Amino acid sequence: ITKTFKNLKNLINMRLLKNKTLNIISKEWPNLTYLKTLDMSGCSSLISLPNELKNLSSLEELDLSDCSCLTSLPYEFANLSSLTTLSLHG
Repeated sequence: ITKTFKNLKNLINMRLLKNKTLNIISKEWPNLTYLKTLDMSGCSSLISLPNELKNLSSLEELDLSDCSCLTSLPYEFANLSSLTTLSLHG
């Protein structure tokens, strides 16, 4: 993900849903300042999220539904002040 999205600084929506092979997201997450929606629903192999996602200051929607291997969220997520929707069902 890091190399692919490194230069997409104006990206607003990212949908990685139903990616069964995604299990770890790099700590070198790109600086996606304007990202408002991150949908990783159905990433059933995802086991952790990096603390660096706390830097997504514009993030409004985060969908982690059906991420059955994900058992906790980083404490730093409390700093996502723009977050209005967090989906964790399934």
